[in-house]
Amino acid sequence: MPSHTDKHKDKLDKAPSWMQDWHVQGNKVADELAGAAAELHAVPLEQAKSIIKIYKDLELIQNRIIAVTKMFPQRKHIKTIHDNIKYKPTYKDQIIQKLKTSQHDCVMYGEKLYCCGSRNLGTHGICWGGGPNP
Repeated sequence: MPSHTDKHKDKLDKAPSWMQDWHVQGNKVADELAGAAAELHAVPLEQAKSIIKIYKDLELIQNRIIAVTKMFPQRKHIKTIHDNIKYKPTYKDQIIQKLKTSQHDCVMYGEKLYCCGSRNLGTHGICWGGGPNP
């Protein structure tokens, strides 16, 4: 429902067909009450002046920092900073890599390794387990 249709008659064209005069009057009273509440809860001007001054000073300081920073020459950005870092695989990563090339069907559960058979010979029927220190 469009607001302020009592002041702006051109908004009546956008109004829904069910809108009646009491809707317009109710909206008008609500606007008056909202204005009264805003006056009751407004921050006193003397208190607001110091806060406004702080914000204006802050804006000046920030604009000065921006101006000084923009005067510096453009620096070259190094985008390959992490190229020299080499990945060192953990013990678990090494085991998983070895399992991929192994002929055994093995499973790693936690820190233990269980072998349940060989791809060439079939399953052994039982699984044997070993850990980092078998």
